[in-house]
Amino acid sequence: MLDGEKNVCLPCEGFTIHESIDGYVWLMESVVAMAPGRKLCDIKFIIGDGIFAAETILTKLELLHVPSEAKATLIGSDNLAEFTDGLGDPMFCVVEEPCGSVRETIKEWMQPGRNIPVEAVHVVVRKCFYSATRQDSSRNVLEVFIWGEGGKPVGEHFPSYYPVNKVAQWIVTNCTARRRKKHILSCLQKPVQGLSQHLYNYGTSP
Repeated sequence: MLDGEKNVCLPCEGFTIHESIDGYVWLMESVVAMAPGRKLCDIKFIIGDGIFAAETILTKLELLHVPSEAKATLIGSDNLAEFTDGLGDPMFCVVEEPCGSVRETIKEWMQPGRNIPVEAVHVVVRKCFYSATRQDSSRNVLEVFIWGEGGKPVGEHFPSYYPVNKVAQWIVTNCTARRRKKHILSCLQKPVQGLSQHLYNYGTSP
């Protein structure tokens, strides 16, 4: 049969009596065990009830080892434009001032030539640093976790740091409706209304 992207695929159907996240994880792991020649990241699952949550499944399958204190949410196509436009804006998400070793690490990452690896499949935005004016929020810095096929960490550094504009460009290139083969997840917190944030323009000076 053909899938939604007009690619030839091999379908199979399974039924579970107990409808739960753990039950779906067991079903997915069973499919991989029965077809060892296929990678889990290449298999598409369609589940017919309302409890399916992609970010929960990815974590349960241990494909995304998001820190336990961070709640990652998959950004769907309906919210993709709003999320991309709001990245780095202190009115959209909590923006922190980097301190100590984090500040030094960010300085190193801001060197020219650093880009999100082409192997990246899942990108989790965990924190935002260097709050700036709304007109200059694209120069803020995001702390991200990056995984490739099969949920393997990408790169030698974990986490990684990239300017907002580079992450936004990656989202537009890889996560739009026509190209939705890669995923963006977010752990960013909403700012508290009425609580003013200190604003910091991006720069390497103390």
